[in-house]
Amino acid sequence: MDLPEYQSFKEKEVFFKLNYITTEKEFDDFYVKMTIEKCLFRGISNSKYKIFNSLQRFWFKDDLRNRFPFDAFVKAYLAQHKSTIIPAYFKGLNITPSFLSLFSFLQHYGAPSALIDFTPKIEVALYFATETTPITDPSTNIADYFSIFQINETDFELISDNSAIKGVGKMVNFWDKYKDKSDTNPFFDLYLDQMIELHTEKVFLVPNNVENTPVYNSLSSLNIIAQNGLFIYNGYEDKPLEEALHYFFQSAAEFHYSIHDDLVVPESEEINRVYKEETLPKNREFLKRLKGNIIYSYEICKSLAPYIKSKLTLTEDLIYPDPKKIGWAMYDAVKNKT
Repeated sequence: MDLPEYQSFKEKEVFFKLNYITTEKEFDDFYVKMTIEKCLFRGISNSKYKIFNSLQRFWFKDDLRNRFPFDAFVKAYLAQHKSTIIPAYFKGLNITPSFLSLFSFLQHYGAPSALIDFTPKIEVALYFATETTPITDPSTNIADYFSIFQINETDFELISDNSAIKGVGKMVNFWDKYKDKSDTNPFFDLYLDQMIELHTEKVFLVPNNVENTPVYNSLSSLNIIAQNGLFIYNGYEDKPLEEALHYFFQSAAEFHYSIHDDLVVPESEEINRVYKEETLPKNREFLKRLKGNIIYSYEICKSLAPYIKSKLTLTEDLIYPDPKKIGWAMYDAVKNKT
């Protein structure tokens, strides 16, 4: 099955705030502005591409929807890691073996993952967008543009589940005192992934925060460090990120019955007041902002690719550091000193 793509900018503008860059001057102005703004970026080589994660891309490509339920397939796929050397690798580096840690590991070794790469560095996003971009003449055809996606820092709160992750981290730390004879935290196999899924949404930011390491560690590759990378998790089967942002918070913005609705005691009345007067209105405002599109998409004409590449200082060795090359370069640097 072919991966869905945008056929026109008119179709794309339903989910993005579009901006067009067709001249060197427009790019220079954009570049200066983006180097000082606090936000997240992602670059792709063709503006017709939707923001699917690699797991979704393979799900479509291999036409798996007629063979497996999506959630069951993902769980079985992740469970396969237990028959590999990955558990020993994680244990040796003291990495909590959650599905987030595992997806991060898989992501940077080219395997299907539910995570999507973003970076706070505009230069990194531009490198990836222009790395393999062919030069085309200026036109209005969507295929003759590449895209830089931007999410502003003011909107990070809309996709942050950090407090939920911290809560799961407290559970991990509590169970740590009950390690078995193999020095394994029993919480990992019994509850870890279920607790993460229970306390988070279908879409959330996966930052490289030190306080989240009891739950996951996404720094399992030199690449993510070199690229100043972080992730956004998208747990949907077939919704690209831009569409998922319209849906994942829908339930939180709807009224839900609670046992406290039937209890006439001060504690329950206060819980109901906070929910109805603070939590629910805040959730509905968040959903309104999400449906207003929080991703800016800068559509840059591919004819500008050579000019843009001439401005970038990044190289392949910096973006994709090779441990073997690094080691030999260290040795040669000393050996060749005069």
